[in-house]
Amino acid sequence: MEFKDVLNRYMERTGCSARDLAERSGLSTATISRYRSGDRVPEADSRQLENLAKGIAAIAAEKTIREMEEEAVRQALSEQAQGPGIEIEKLRLNFDTLLKTLSVSVSDLARFLSYDPSYLSRIRKGQRKLSDPQKFTADAFLKLDAKTEGTRRSILSSLPLYTADDELVFQVLRDNRVSEKNQIRIMEHIAFQRELTEEILSHDSIFEAYPNFSKDEFAQYPMTLSLAGAFYEEDIVYTYEQYREHLEMMKRFSQMHKNYHIEENKSPAFRHIQILIHEGSWAIVSKEKTPAIHFVIRHPKMREAMENITMPIVEGEEYK
Repeated sequence: MEFKDVLNRYMERTGCSARDLAERSGLSTATISRYRSGDRVPEADSRQLENLAKGIAAIAAEKTIREMEEEAVRQALSEQAQGPGIEIEKLRLNFDTLLKTLSVSVSDLARFLSYDPSYLSRIRKGQRKLSDPQKFTADAFLKLDAKTEGTRRSILSSLPLYTADDELVFQVLRDNRVSEKNQIRIMEHIAFQRELTEEILSHDSIFEAYPNFSKDEFAQYPMTLSLAGAFYEEDIVYTYEQYREHLEMMKRFSQMHKNYHIEENKSPAFRHIQILIHEGSWAIVSKEKTPAIHFVIRHPKMREAMENITMPIVEGEEYK
């Protein structure tokens, strides 16, 4: 039995919809739908799983359904969290596709990632399970790509975290009551992003268009940390002062790196959509707001269309 089966069984027994459970658990309807379909599985000790258990138990209590206390529900969900067999097969297929698409051998990838080649071979054959297959596949793709030539361009919906000082990031995380475990996870992701950026800047240029919000605009639509690449499942927001401080850090980062170029995007049409382009190779369209979704475009004509994209000026409905 997989995580989705356990969750769907509880929802059937309580007669609740994804919207009902979203209201009780504090998770989004989209996140619950992805859990139900098996597209995503929460970590066993995560806040998301805990909130699911609380929500199911609360609904059961309202309907006087016995033997569905919070701890029992949490234990049943935890037993299947991050462990369904289907995830191994998905990882195997995705990993195999990644290697074939990039024309990279296991031995080359192992050298780039500092992994044991036999370990990667077992992953490719489905004989080894990773705790975070999405992140592993994304990191492998990005680390390999960082060593290849080509100008990079980005249309950002949030500021790149590799340009921020650690002290500022920690302050934002503390203000959002992020657990110490997740703080470490996020800081490791940022360090990885810095490593990739420095590698790219050593041989090519990066051009990034960033959103510059007024205080009133920010108050209406607060900016979240750019964590789609970490597959982090909760939105973490800046205060306006933190956002402005990070913006100044981004400008200083540009001054310190001759190949890093930034410009203000004066007409951002989307609030949570980010476009990354490696000219001549690929384009990635990412949804920053949880749950994170990434579309990789490699078809030549579609990629060229993204490279020549002109953002529309939207009157009255900006940033939606």
